[in-house]
This record gives sequence, structure tokens and C-alpha cells, in this order.
Amino acid sequence: MIKRLSRLFLLVLVIFLVACETTTPAPLPVTGTEHVLVYTKHARCRMDCRHITEIEIQEIISAKSINPRKSNPNDSRCPTYAYEGYSHEQQHLRIIIAKCDEVWKVVTCIDLGNEFSCNCH
Repeated sequence: MIKRLSRLFLLVLVIFLVACETTTPAPLPVTGTEHVLVYTKHARCRMDCRHITEIEIQEIISAKSINPRKSNPNDSRCPTYAYEGYSHEQQHLRIIIAKCDEVWKVVTCIDLGNEFSCNCH
């Protein structure tokens, strides 16, 4: 009986973990005349400190790999999406983007492979 319950528990746990990993992909921000990717002051400071360029941010967003654990698409004010991937310079990056009204904002960017001491407020 205990063995059967253990297997059932394990099965439920696996199903739960798989369900947590899936999410509806966020619509991608589009640069152009109608939709512009806006960089917050905080994002610009983090980019400068961590040596991340706009080109690298576009690379990560274009890869369409979203980390659902670091995203909050249900935020009523500004849904956020955490895009992750490797840039052409092999930096492992996480880019946090918020969709506020019809504006896509880069909120921050993180180099997951390096620790930087940034003074951004």
C-alpha cells in the first residue's frame, strides 16, 4: 500500500512539474514605427554595467525562450516576461520585459554567468 502511494505521489509530482514548465508564449515586442522597445533608465544602467548591447537584447528576445518561473504574465498593471538565452558573445542573459499598455519596456537585464557590482537605483 505504501509503495503504491509513493508511486502515485511521484506521478502527481511529475505532472505538476511539467505543468509548471509550460506557459503561453508572450507576444514578441516588435521594433518599428508602430511598436517600439523602450529601455528604462534602470535597464540602461544595468546594460552599461554588465556590458550588454541592444543587439544582444534583440538576440535574446528573438530566440523566444521565456522562463515561466521568472515571468508574471498575469500582472494586471504590466505583465512581465523573462527571456533567457546566450548572446553572440556567449553571455548567458535574462532580459525582463514589461508590456505596459501598448508599450514594451526593457525593465532590466541580468548576466546569469557573471556577478557585477552595479550602482543602479
